[in-house]
Amino acid sequence: MSAGFSETQVELPPRNLAEGLIGQIRTFGPDGPVYQVVQLLDAATAKIRILENEEDTEYPVARILNDPVAE
Repeated sequence: MSAGFSETQVELPPRNLAEGLIGQIRTFGPDGPVYQVVQLLDAATAKIRILENEEDTEYPVARILNDPVAE
């Protein structure tokens, strides 16, 4: 029996799908603050701008894909 460590594999979206997120306006969940996707930092991470306070932060692309588009 091997006593190694196991890491859960996360499937990343295709790069062209992630790049298509740039400029989109989304919300953190159905009722959260509004943010804009500013830049793709790598395949798994984007820079977003929270619009209510203009704060820039890093955010996982996988989570962006699960957040609703703002109306």
